[in-house]
Parts: sequence; C-alpha cells; structure tokens
Amino acid sequence: MTFIASGCTLCHNSIQPNLTLFREPQIAISYARDYDMLNRFLFICLLLLSITVAADEDQLGQAQTLLESGDAAAAYTILKALEPDRAGETGFDYLFGIAALDSGNPLDAIFALERVVDGDPTNGPARGELARAYLVLGETDDAQDEFARVLAMDLPDEARETIDRYMSNIEIFHDRTRTRFRPVDSSGLWLRH
Repeated sequence: MTFIASGCTLCHNSIQPNLTLFREPQIAISYARDYDMLNRFLFICLLLLSITVAADEDQLGQAQTLLESGDAAAAYTILKALEPDRAGETGFDYLFGIAALDSGNPLDAIFALERVVDGDPTNGPARGELARAYLVLGETDDAQDEFARVLAMDLPDEARETIDRYMSNIEIFHDRTRTRFRPVDSSGLWLRH
C-alpha cells in the first residue's frame, strides 16, 4: 500500500495514516461493532423524531378542531405548548394567532400574526386578524393602518363589508375621544357660539 502524506493547513504538520487498525483484527471488529451501534442509535433517533413530528401534527389538528368548535382557550393551551418548537411556521403561527386572540391573549396573537405577515406581506387574512388584535389592545391607529392594507387587496364582498364596519367604529371612537377646546371667558363660563 502506498499512502501520500499530506500536510495540515492549520499547523503545517504532516498527517500520518494509522495502519494499526487494519493490522489487528480485534480492533477492526470493535470498530465495526461501534459503527453498528451508532447506526442503530441514529435509526432510533430518527424514528423518535418522526413520532414526535406526527404527534405535533395530531395536536395541530386537534387545536384546529377545537378552534372551529369555539373552544379557543383549549386550542390556545395546546398551541402555546408547541410554540417554542413551531414558531416561525406560517400555518402554525396563523392558527396560534387566532387561538390566542379568541382566547383573550392579544399580545401572543400580535407576535404570531406579525411573524406571518413578515413572511408574507400579502396574507390578507393574517393582516385582518392582526388588525383585530391591535383593536383589542386599543391600538386603533395601528388597527386602522392594517385594515387599510387589507382593503387595498382583492377581497370578497363580505370581508370588505366587515372591515368597513370596523373602520367606521374606529372613526366613531376617534371622534368621541378627540379633545375639543371651547372658549371660556374670564369668569370661567363657556362662551356660546
């Protein structure tokens, strides 16, 4: 056998092949057993990983069913446990955002729905839900901005009417909460117009 020794590019030392592994059968058999055990270990890890992914998918389906049946709190509980591993996945974030919003957790909803919108700015349903979450927190200006972005998209008439109602209510709220100044004379009485 002929080996060509090459040099290490970091320390410039020559690398010498270890031929004792092939000269002693007991060592080679030991390495083969270790290699076989490593393969078994990797197989078991992959099997457990696939079981975990399947369990997560089952939990997502269960949360979707709970949400559709009106039990947003139970769906939120299931999805909150999956958030550390699944956050950043568009489908998960959208489902989690709706469950969080409908169960009274608007901050979690905003974080999840913002991840969806950051990944896909043209996602109208996510923008609409994000606007609704802003509205729940009293962030009417942000809600109005998001609703306006959604209205600029191609929407079904029913969705457009719903958003128009939200926008009208925001305008009414703004009109009622604006500060109005009335002139007062020196005696402290209001002046009539």
